[in-house]
Amino acid sequence: MTPDVAESADPRRRLIANLTLIGLGIYVAMIWLLALDQQFHWGIFKP
Repeated sequence: MTPDVAESADPRRRLIANLTLIGLGIYVAMIWLLALDQQFHWGIFKP
C-alpha cells in the first residue's frame, strides 16, 4: 500500500500537504463567515 501524503517520508511533500489543508480550512472558514455575515448583517464584509 502507498502511505498517505501527509505521512510521507519526504518533508517537502508533507509541508505542501499541510499548507494545502491549512489553506482549504481558511477558505471554508471564510465562506462560512461570509454566510453568517450575510444572514445576520454584521457588516464584516462591507456590502
